[in-house]
Amino acid sequence: YGVAPCSNGTCDITTSANLTAGQNNGGRCVVDSEKNITHCKIDNIDLSGNDIISIDTSGTGEPAPSIRIYVNGNINTGGTTGIEHSGDSANLSIFGLPRSESTTCTQNVLIGGTSQSLNAFIYMPDACAGINGGGSADPNVLGSMWVREYGKSELFNASASNAGNI
Repeated sequence: YGVAPCSNGTCDITTSANLTAGQNNGGRCVVDSEKNITHCKIDNIDLSGNDIISIDTSGTGEPAPSIRIYVNGNINTGGTTGIEHSGDSANLSIFGLPRSESTTCTQNVLIGGTSQSLNAFIYMPDACAGINGGGSADPNVLGSMWVREYGKSELFNASASNAGNI
């Protein structure tokens, strides 16, 4: 997947970033132009402050441009940080590790509330997940979230209310 901005063999996102369909996004992604899919490998997403990952799947083509993000580690976008995608939820997929035989989650997903819904299909079958806050977006996630466990705030400091909407 290229070298920059990955360093020391890891591809973490720890500050605001843009991912655009049809581009290699600084070496994080490879583009399958025949199927119009941009595949991005990310080890961890850990945002703070007001950091936002903006996903752009606008563009032309048949099928419509899409991005698939493969996450090997955790997603932490609590507080006012977040992942924003206003396109069709079918055009952004976030995948995690396969379901393990362990009795505990191998990944954690904390989705923060922003002013824009995250339109996505999230398939992380071995993750513990929650929505922290809720921002002004309603719903917080427009699409689907398939995870091992949802809403256990003691697992990773999520909002006790998990008042987010899916």
